[in-house]
Amino acid sequence: MLRVGSVATQQAFHRCLVTPGHRREIHVLVMDLDGDLRKHATFGATNRVLSGSEVTFDVKRTPRRILTLNLLDPRGEVSWSPNSRVVQVIDSRYVSELGEWVDVEVFTGIIQPESTRTGASLRLVAHGMEVQAMGALWKRRVFRKKRKKSWIIKELLGEAGETHLGGIPDLERTTRRRLVVGHLDAVWPKAKRVASSMNYVLFYNGRGRPIMRKRGGKPVLTIDGVSVKGNRPFFPALLSDMEVGEEGEQPNTFEVYGKDPTGPTKPPRAVVKLPPAHPNSPRSRARNGKHFHEVRSEEREHAKTKAECREIARRWRREAMKETKTFG
Repeated sequence: MLRVGSVATQQAFHRCLVTPGHRREIHVLVMDLDGDLRKHATFGATNRVLSGSEVTFDVKRTPRRILTLNLLDPRGEVSWSPNSRVVQVIDSRYVSELGEWVDVEVFTGIIQPESTRTGASLRLVAHGMEVQAMGALWKRRVFRKKRKKSWIIKELLGEAGETHLGGIPDLERTTRRRLVVGHLDAVWPKAKRVASSMNYVLFYNGRGRPIMRKRGGKPVLTIDGVSVKGNRPFFPALLSDMEVGEEGEQPNTFEVYGKDPTGPTKPPRAVVKLPPAHPNSPRSRARNGKHFHEVRSEEREHAKTKAECREIARRWRREAMKETKTFG
């Protein structure tokens, strides 16, 4: 859920979203890769933003956010060049309860080559800022063992030109052995992997800033794009019956092990399974008393202890136990 200020401001904002006839504007900012503004255009959402405009979000995809924006732009207010390739879209609503406009940065990312203009119609396609960190590092980096993992993440993102690193918390966890990043390696997968070894998730938000947060285990219900945790009020009502779909078979046994250390010490290892009562658990799928194990097993070279391995394996189990519902 995007934060737009205090709890009172956010609740007023959500009430505004479900109130027909409220005033809305879409701001499109075009910047260079250093963040300097080149163009700023404002569009009335009712007559200038065309159908098919959306921001799609998929946590299993890189980039997570993809923008497709179809605009009626007869004066050519939105234009870009090879040096001005960053677009930010701000969804602005006038909240009458507050007597002011509330701006929400819903997307910041890199304009893609498939963006086109046909007369007054503009189709803008952009991918999230993590694509800027998908190029080759082109500078071999060696991080000594026992270096802070959060510091390594900041260093890697800095090599990709990122300067907004305030969303990366300073954590005490360190590497168990040295980490080598080759000159052909992409920054983003390496940084995400280091974050994942601490059971943290690394992502870019709608403002185009890298954020690292501990993975949550609490269930979240999403209705019409509004996430509801606990008893949060003010979400749109469903206007049709619920269609429930089941995903394909998922692993029921999760194994995580660290990299072989030097010396006689065994690598850390942890195994967790779905609870016996779960319909996909090894016991539930047993035949003639023999449990059925569908295993997800992975080596995490930066996992130093059995506790860190267990934390990752338990996170995989929580993800496997989530239910996905489709509202039609």
